[in-house]
Amino acid sequence: MSSPLPANCRAALEAFCETLAGDAAGRAGRPTVPEVADRIERRIGKLVPQVHVETIRFLKRLARPGGVFRFGGGWSRFARLHHTEREMVVRRVLTGQQFKGAGIARSLCRQVLFLLAANGQRPTFGADGPEPTEATRDEPGLRVATLKSGQTKLACDWLVAGAGPAGCIMAAELAETGQSVLLVDRGQLLPVGRSLDEAAASGQLLETWNGWSTQPDAVVVTNARTFGGGSVVNWGTCLDPPEWLLADWRQRTGFDFVRNDGFRHSHFAVRRRLEVAASELTCPFDQQMGRAAKELGLPFRLTWNNVAGCQSCCNCQSGCPSGAKRDMRRTWLVDAERLGVFLLPGCEITKLELSGRTARLARAMLADEEGQPRAVEIRFRNVVLAGGALHTPSILLRSGFVSPHLGRHLSLHPSVIVPAVFREILPGGIGPLQAWVSQFSESASLATRYMIERSLFSPGLAAMSLPFRSSRELAVMIDTHPFWAGLLVLARDGGDGEVRIGKRGETVLEYWTSPQSLAALEEGVAVAAEWLTKAGAEAVYGPNWDFRQRANRPPPVWDGHPVAAEKSLTSREAFKVISAHQMGTCRMGDSPQSGVVDLTGRVFGLENVFVADASVFPSASGVNPLLTVCALAHFLAQQIKGLAVPRAFV
Repeated sequence: MSSPLPANCRAALEAFCETLAGDAAGRAGRPTVPEVADRIERRIGKLVPQVHVETIRFLKRLARPGGVFRFGGGWSRFARLHHTEREMVVRRVLTGQQFKGAGIARSLCRQVLFLLAANGQRPTFGADGPEPTEATRDEPGLRVATLKSGQTKLACDWLVAGAGPAGCIMAAELAETGQSVLLVDRGQLLPVGRSLDEAAASGQLLETWNGWSTQPDAVVVTNARTFGGGSVVNWGTCLDPPEWLLADWRQRTGFDFVRNDGFRHSHFAVRRRLEVAASELTCPFDQQMGRAAKELGLPFRLTWNNVAGCQSCCNCQSGCPSGAKRDMRRTWLVDAERLGVFLLPGCEITKLELSGRTARLARAMLADEEGQPRAVEIRFRNVVLAGGALHTPSILLRSGFVSPHLGRHLSLHPSVIVPAVFREILPGGIGPLQAWVSQFSESASLATRYMIERSLFSPGLAAMSLPFRSSRELAVMIDTHPFWAGLLVLARDGGDGEVRIGKRGETVLEYWTSPQSLAALEEGVAVAAEWLTKAGAEAVYGPNWDFRQRANRPPPVWDGHPVAAEKSLTSREAFKVISAHQMGTCRMGDSPQSGVVDLTGRVFGLENVFVADASVFPSASGVNPLLTVCALAHFLAQQIKGLAVPRAFV
């Protein structure tokens, strides 16, 4: 961690935090402004050098005696301005009108709002800390492996690097061959029936990219960092891979996924094991949205999910406290342990040592109980990389493997949240979090395909999604959280990003939201706004940072709840774009000229290295990818088990 902030920068940071959070901080169990500033200062100390330098530069600009323009004339230090003037400065900086630094300003804004609201707006999110919730059913515990003191070398037949859905399925399936399997992951194992509060989960179960960025239009990317991966932190939605997607994959790879008996069997097997069932419209908000969709003539269909017996705590992203969700910890991880698979948490594979067409061993960093890393060496006969579309290509790149497609074609399903406020408490209820979906365009056109789903609107996520126009308005919005709801607009993109390795060997993500994706999001936001209004929303806010209209006037307030007469929608260039799905950086193909891996998941040019996660997708799934990931991993596992893989690499 870097040294503490200089005194002038710390003062500027506290003034920035007070400008945003002053009216809400310190009330209802929320942290005070100095406490929020303390947490942000610790996060600043952990930033990568480039972003750290730009953040300090931004704070120094605020701290400079003539750093900001006073709207009454002249220049002044930010902290010396009147509160209302500081709000005006923040709005102008967020929109890039005041001075350079909109990317850092938006990053700081996200951090302040999340830390302010994520500490328990409603009981299910608990207090500030990982307080466990008892399971409502008796679940088996999963054991993890430990190394002896000073041990730095391990050996196995199969090393599976990454314990997301694909890695867990692969480990369990490979263990059926009777060979030794070691399953490692950078994250830890959250016991079934345990749940973290939103703030703790964001640091322990999730990994965020571009959450702190110098780029104003950076897409904030979130992926899981725990055993079970996305199946633990997702919202329980299980959508089948569409036939148009499998037809597209056939055209790209020459393999007929639709008619292949093996893939169809795998698809059926994972649906059965996850206990996928149809949703019901038991939530009042869902019922109201269904009626509005019928009146507007919008497509509206029930989803499938793996949360039978849902307790309606809306805590899906922080670990299911009731144990109702059939994630990997209740399915394939249980199988894996019973079959003798060793689970090793806190282990990050950094590179493979390649010799000709084989990989001999893996270099890794293993965190001990105190979090201190030590270098370890893992020898294996075969390795399956399942670290996801961000980490799997990074391992191959650091290993010196070369392919024209490696790290390329990154798809993110760029998404935006459209928040709205109602007169009654409607968002809550019973049943699964995403009981329905509205999907637009079943054609192959990437420009028009998007989906609208109900979004988790937890306090922290809600705060980051809402507009900032004044500290007072923000406090009212946070206080009235139960009256808010959000819709998620998700676009299918065409692979507009790349994963590469930085100068220090770190993973670097680059992504450009294409004009086609922005057009799809823009259309989806307009539809969502009309839909929410029809369903009774009093105000609908655009998912962006451009709030120049009515910037100085908070909305009317009745009974302490915000009500605005008009929609607050603005240009798509200012969309706050997020992503929870990463795909395509080690795409499958029929030759090295078309992909990184073949139709068995084996890396072209390497005899004993396989890939089995969403990075092998030939193109973006266009729907929530859990079932597609699981079906493809199960299918590839059967192919790999059937291969005559050499056994003399150790």
